[in-house]
Amino acid sequence: MSGDRKPRRRRWSEVVYRMLLFLYPTQFRLEYGTGMVETFRDRWDIERERGAYFVGLRVWTFALRDLLSSSLREWRSQTRGPNKPGKQPLAPKPGSILEVVHDIWRDIRHALRGFSRNPGFVALAILTAAVGIGANAAIFSVVNNVVLRPLPYDQPNQLVFMRETWNDFGWGPVSYPNLVDWREQNDVFEHLAAFEWTSTSLRHSGPPIRLESISAEANLFELLGSQPFIGRTFATGEDHVGAQPVVILSHVFWERMFASDPAIVGTALTLNGEPHEVIGVMPEGFHFPADAENVDIWLPIRLTPSAIHDRGHHSLAVVGRLAHHISIEAADLQMDGIAGRISELYPQIQGGGGVWVRPLHEEIVGNVRPLILILFGAVGLVLLIACANLGNMMLARATDRSREVALRSALGAGRRRLMRMFITESLLLSFLGGALGVVIAHTSIDALITFGGAQIPRSDSIGLDGRVFGFLLGVSTLTGLLFGLAPAVFASSGNVVSGLGGTSGRGGSSRRRRLYRNGLVVTEFALAFVLLLGAGLLVRTLASLEDVEPGFVEDNLITMRLSLAADKHPGNSGTRFYSDVLNRVEAIPGVSKLGMTCRIPLQGWGHSGRFQLDGVPWGAPGTEPHAHWRYVSAGYFETIGMRMVRGRGFAADDDADGLPVIIINEALARRYYPDKDPVGKIIRMPTAPELFLNPEERTMMVVGVVSDVLESGLHRPPRPILYFPFKQIERFDLLADMSLVVQAALPTASLVPPIRSAVQTLDPGQPVYDVMTMDQVVSESLAGRRLTSWLFGSFAVVALILALAGIYGVVSYLVAQRTKEFGVRVALGASPKAVLTGVLGSGAALVGIGLVLGIAAAAGLSRLIGGMLFGVTPTDVPTYVGASLLLSAVALAACLVPARRAMRVDPAEALRFE
Repeated sequence: MSGDRKPRRRRWSEVVYRMLLFLYPTQFRLEYGTGMVETFRDRWDIERERGAYFVGLRVWTFALRDLLSSSLREWRSQTRGPNKPGKQPLAPKPGSILEVVHDIWRDIRHALRGFSRNPGFVALAILTAAVGIGANAAIFSVVNNVVLRPLPYDQPNQLVFMRETWNDFGWGPVSYPNLVDWREQNDVFEHLAAFEWTSTSLRHSGPPIRLESISAEANLFELLGSQPFIGRTFATGEDHVGAQPVVILSHVFWERMFASDPAIVGTALTLNGEPHEVIGVMPEGFHFPADAENVDIWLPIRLTPSAIHDRGHHSLAVVGRLAHHISIEAADLQMDGIAGRISELYPQIQGGGGVWVRPLHEEIVGNVRPLILILFGAVGLVLLIACANLGNMMLARATDRSREVALRSALGAGRRRLMRMFITESLLLSFLGGALGVVIAHTSIDALITFGGAQIPRSDSIGLDGRVFGFLLGVSTLTGLLFGLAPAVFASSGNVVSGLGGTSGRGGSSRRRRLYRNGLVVTEFALAFVLLLGAGLLVRTLASLEDVEPGFVEDNLITMRLSLAADKHPGNSGTRFYSDVLNRVEAIPGVSKLGMTCRIPLQGWGHSGRFQLDGVPWGAPGTEPHAHWRYVSAGYFETIGMRMVRGRGFAADDDADGLPVIIINEALARRYYPDKDPVGKIIRMPTAPELFLNPEERTMMVVGVVSDVLESGLHRPPRPILYFPFKQIERFDLLADMSLVVQAALPTASLVPPIRSAVQTLDPGQPVYDVMTMDQVVSESLAGRRLTSWLFGSFAVVALILALAGIYGVVSYLVAQRTKEFGVRVALGASPKAVLTGVLGSGAALVGIGLVLGIAAAAGLSRLIGGMLFGVTPTDVPTYVGASLLLSAVALAACLVPARRAMRVDPAEALRFE
């Protein structure tokens, strides 16, 4: 049966081929049909006898080519009209569409035949184009999904993000009473909705699970114009205290935890020890905030009585939807007027503050847009270097084909026809490179998301889509034109007589061609130097940051977070819970020191506020002293390795019954007590009377000065900080999230299970999460810098390899062109060393010019990344020198191989060859 299968396949193919012939006119079938069928049958037998792979595919390729060619001939004959007796047939119009299509098809076939004879050149050209095109497509996919793509909400251009501002103290979250005034007094917004990040504990089956959650007002989803996948969103009133607890699930969490069970709606989940009814599941791809892919659930916001009435309680993020035909500028102007009226009514609380209205898309991508665009520009330089390299390769190939070009010209091919032939070849190579570039782009995107997805907003939507494929097509076309146009011009303008005589192929090349070829190499090195310098500056920045002393110890220090629910720990019972945790963990073998803080260093600033120095009257709004707040336990400073510069640390009796005390850091002492000893001084907090357990006093005594730590990045200087003993804090929301810090005498990993067990002995539903060593905390703070350095370094390496390939190719071609010259020189007595020096000198001249131009370009372009540098300037001399030496060394090493080949030229062989 296997023997009958191939003839049967041929017969069926022949039937299909005959059916295709019925698309042609009857006269055409009668004249040519029988011969075409016989040719089809013979081709099938020939390919089968040769044992070729994919016989059917090969036969049909030839068959479709014949059908297309026949169609073009028939169309041409029909458009020319019937021939009259004694009259010559009409010639086709020069440049007609039919003629161009036919010529392009012939050029493609000719190019493919030429490629088959030179597979090494084709493979190198395709790989070079693929690297440049694929890298650009990968970075463009980031630009497309992060910067260009609108947010996945209804009419996203009308959405804004709002903050309160406080003169010299920057910006921050909003207080609920101010939000109420904004709603009542504005006429520029259709909706305003508040939300805040929260942490929720889920008891499902097994140990408690910590979930990322957003607590929002009931109108949030209406404001966004987002509908649930199943169920419903929040109803009016469900965000009030006392309402039935409900929850909305994200699609990812629904799939992961409940296997996409559609019956989940209406069931109850135990969150923070309280049952919550599941009322809906959001659709796949929905995220709010848009850059928070890790949010698991949304809950109705439940504001405490103090948050509802206290204007000094700033904890809410606010989004708004602009009314139709209202601009951002008009909304910002009106909101500033409202904030001004609020400041006049409450000067001590507002401090002359205002409102910052910013597009929601800008809020999400604004901080990373400059970095992404810089990376896009850097990868664009890689593409230009690839184009220059390919241009040199195509010019060398065109020079070797000068005899062919001259013969075509002699037979009547015009310059335009020759240029079209070469451009067709370059476009074909570019499109093949673009096809391979799709694979490179896909692999690069996966690697980018794996290693840097946490640093890129909306990273889950990054991928290859229609817009990226359109970009790929456009870049492939542009690349083909860039590296193919100049070689086509040079090749089509050659001398017919010298080309037929063969002198152009070996004896030399025109001065214009040499200048063009050398100019491409110089351009490659100039662009490669710019990328190499940028990578060097960023690597030095990363090294400088790694050398910064953060102000705390990193060895044998482990930290983990605890989040308490307000309904489970009313009043100051949270303080008692944390105290019990400290007592239990301290008793674990292997724990040498421990403490607790509201925020680990290098993880952001946190709460802040104004205060009043003793004896100094309350100043005008915006002029009062300002500091960040930290709530810590006794023993925290010793555990983390902070020095007590003056005074004492917190003691166990600094609690609700003790004298209100405070510790300041050195930065605050330098700014507000420059020539005094701050220990024993009094600090007042008139803007936050509800903060402390004895609000009648609202004063604290400074009992110590502690050394500085870097709180919000290794690149930022220390700022003034007030440290409060957490046992003297009343407001629960300030202590809802605390971090335990443990100094271990044993391997840190071995302490995690007993610590988690000790915590859950006190509260079985309490999750312990974000377990990290302080080494990991420092490393995580540098993750964004590390990603940027890695990308720039990768681009620089690729550019360096392409530039080296370019100069190697040019010098090798130079040696091949001057073989006869070198043979004559050696025959006349020149030493091989002189030949070696001459070839290296030619390469060194190109490298030197490229470096000069690269240094000039880098001096201006490096300032674009000035804001990303630390510990190094954009004009750092050692980096310039190092990049120059590295580029020169590897370039001369690449020139050495063809130079050594030149010095070993045998005069007799060279002259005989010529």
